[in-house]
Amino acid sequence: MSILSRYLLRTYLPAFSLALGVFLSILLMNYFLRLFNVAVMKGVSLGWIFYCFVRLLPYFLSLALPMAFLVALMLTLGQLSESGEVMALRSSGFSFREILAPYFFVALGLTGLLLYINHKASPDGFHAFKKAYADVVSSVSRLRLEARTFTRLGEWEFYADEADAQGRLKGVRLIKRAGQYQRLRVSAPEGEARPESGRGVRLTLRDGALLWPSDAPSELTSSTFGTYRLFLPFVDPNAAQRRADIPELSTARLLDRLREAGVSDQHQREYTTEIALRSAAAAAPFV
Repeated sequence: MSILSRYLLRTYLPAFSLALGVFLSILLMNYFLRLFNVAVMKGVSLGWIFYCFVRLLPYFLSLALPMAFLVALMLTLGQLSESGEVMALRSSGFSFREILAPYFFVALGLTGLLLYINHKASPDGFHAFKKAYADVVSSVSRLRLEARTFTRLGEWEFYADEADAQGRLKGVRLIKRAGQYQRLRVSAPEGEARPESGRGVRLTLRDGALLWPSDAPSELTSSTFGTYRLFLPFVDPNAAQRRADIPELSTARLLDRLREAGVSDQHQREYTTEIALRSAAAAAPFV
């Protein structure tokens, strides 16, 4: 590498690093408040936020690298022009091609990196983030049962007139909102709740009753019990698995879907357009 190329790169890299840091910070802050709010509400550790940022980093780089390259290039060339260095180089016999050659190779290297990020690293990382986010939003890692408050626990809706910190309950009512035996109602004057971290809550109810309304208005199934024990999971076991969106699919997976039999014309256009956009975005440093 010539002395001129080393000098031009040494002038360029600080501006590029600064621009990249600024753009990454802006993109990170766009997600930080949302993730922090979820972490506080769900009782998730700050390590989960760090994990999400790590998984989102390739996605952020796919956006920040082209912008940082172009902004740093304009700042560097503007500085060289303002200080008269471009004119001095031209007077010394250097052509514009020789002056711009280091930046061309930087753009070439960034394009190769962006091809990998856009087609592989970014979709995989974004999919891992979306899955982790959906798992936390749909689950409960800690439970605080409050009196006179309806609480949704998986398929069930829970209510108690009184609830203390030791798990003692009074005036308990349960309604099954989904799954088998939907609309089943359980009531008891007293009981106990024993939360299991990350899994659910075990209830022990005493001297209560069960009511199961029938589709026929004139029919009703009811029974009483002395002691009734049940486990309420935090997550609905019948909830459908989340389907990955197109931005979460790597190009290899998009090509696999294109080769599947019976794929609609609309989906074919969506997949091919996404692949083309990823390739075009990788060439942004040359635009």
